[in-house]
Amino acid sequence: MASIDKILIGSPTYKTVVGNITRVHKVVVGTPLSTVVIGPYVDIDNIVGLDTSGKTDGGIISYDSDSGNFVVGENPLIEVDGKTYPSDSAHTNILIRRSGTQGEPVKLQQGEIAYSFLSDPATDGFGNGGDRLYIAIGENNDSGYSTEIDVIGGTYFTNLLNHQQGTLTPNSALLVDNNKRINEILADSATFLKLTSNEIYANSFVDTPIVQNDSLVLKGTTDNYVVATNGAGVEVYYNNSVTFETTSLTGRTGPTPGLLLGDNRTLQVDGLTFLDSTTIDGDLTITKNLVVQGETTSIETTELLIEDKRIVIANGVPDPVSADQSGIAVGDSASPIATITYVNNGVDSDCWEFNPGICAPKLTVDELRFQVVDCGTYA
Repeated sequence: MASIDKILIGSPTYKTVVGNITRVHKVVVGTPLSTVVIGPYVDIDNIVGLDTSGKTDGGIISYDSDSGNFVVGENPLIEVDGKTYPSDSAHTNILIRRSGTQGEPVKLQQGEIAYSFLSDPATDGFGNGGDRLYIAIGENNDSGYSTEIDVIGGTYFTNLLNHQQGTLTPNSALLVDNNKRINEILADSATFLKLTSNEIYANSFVDTPIVQNDSLVLKGTTDNYVVATNGAGVEVYYNNSVTFETTSLTGRTGPTPGLLLGDNRTLQVDGLTFLDSTTIDGDLTITKNLVVQGETTSIETTELLIEDKRIVIANGVPDPVSADQSGIAVGDSASPIATITYVNNGVDSDCWEFNPGICAPKLTVDELRFQVVDCGTYA
């Protein structure tokens, strides 16, 4: 039997011939197909398994399990699910525009967001624009980019809030506590329509109203000032180099107390005013009522002039008996030299008692009543 070593079909071919037997090792017919190129004349609307009858602008090809074909849907709604965390399961990455080398983005389309994680160490709010989240909100221009970009967040702002509520913190925002309070406020200048405080303190005097220790101080350029001390009323002081209408210096220490008056020597006080003690060197005119509350009222003048036609003693007593022993004493109330006293014990007739008596060049009475008439003795 013959052995066939090689069979050639086309080129190249391989065979083995042994006697009458031919053994074929390899058969190659032409060149294998490795690349398929769709020519310019292929119509996508005629591809088997693809239904393009519903195609519209912006449509997307998706598989329809009901028809078993791929179809073109119009304006698809796509849900991008990033999954929950913490989790190592398969998930979708949702990425936005971002930069670690630039602050505010220059080119964004309307509705596009971007985050800059470039560190911004500035504390005045006008740094390099880093550590901020941006969104484009303006209409797109001819180049397709938004004409306006807004800042909507970022660690630059959240770091300002990262501290204890009610505690003033450097380079941070003010966060009040649940009582709407904060432990301190430091200001170079402040204006209040209304200020309510339990305690007010200050460290130095300036030429404006201030507070020092427990006192409210109104201080001027001539060093005259008013001090309203906690629990001690109001004290008025001035520098000795300025001429003032002075008050009494008794028991005073420190700056010389006094009251600065204008050229017309007029002091105007609106509202309720309390003085623990004062001395007025000059005329005092009171155009309305004067109320003196205390144990003793002393008038140290050589002459007392009263325009009223009547002096009322024991004002407001409910009945005549309550007015008993009212009157006028000369010298001293406890041990008077002389008295005119109203007597009414509720039993005997009320009357006026004159001690030591009445001496008058002429006395006219409508009626005289005597309990005892003593005509004296004779020898």
